[in-house]
Amino acid sequence: MMEPLAELLADYQPGPSEFAMDRHIIADAGPTLWAQYVQALRELHSRVVTLREMYFEREDRRLIFEGMAQAAQPRKVLRRQRLKAGLTMLDLEIADVERQFRHFYDRAWKLKQEIGPITPQRRNQLEAETWRERLRRMVRLDACNGGLQPRTIELMLNTPVEWRKELLAIAQDRDGAEDWFRMHEPMNLPYSGNVIGPKASIKQLISEGVPQLE
Repeated sequence: MMEPLAELLADYQPGPSEFAMDRHIIADAGPTLWAQYVQALRELHSRVVTLREMYFEREDRRLIFEGMAQAAQPRKVLRRQRLKAGLTMLDLEIADVERQFRHFYDRAWKLKQEIGPITPQRRNQLEAETWRERLRRMVRLDACNGGLQPRTIELMLNTPVEWRKELLAIAQDRDGAEDWFRMHEPMNLPYSGNVIGPKASIKQLISEGVPQLE
């Protein structure tokens, strides 16, 4: 027996899954909580920009739809049907982007609790720690592949001498690098349990949280 089309399409999720958002977007950004926090903020900002435009687009289409008088002319009837179908599809797209917004907001909020207040000095410290750890990982991966790659060497040239000594020692320990690769576990992202309630209005949250032009 064939599945109803609506039930099949209900399983379709156009945006990334929660697993992909955690493992292939946030965690892949870097080996420290700071790197992951920055990526979560980047993704959150992107969804805010997208949703604001989508909300404006939906309101514009709704006003056009409601402003069209009910008429028997085939062309106007078709125009209203097209607008109605477009609004339905737009609502589905908005719902999926809002799902992503909730997820990235949750991750960013919890990571912020772990990291604490950010000052210019603290930001520079976190950036340095992230780049040092990122270079350690690059060097270990290069060691597993037989030697330092040109891009890795170029990045190392812009680091303090103390860092380079440590990185060169890592590069020379291929067995240690391969052990690290075999045993490496991705960093578990802090989870807050959905900061935004399921009934909260994302549109209102964005309108209150993003400065408006006068």
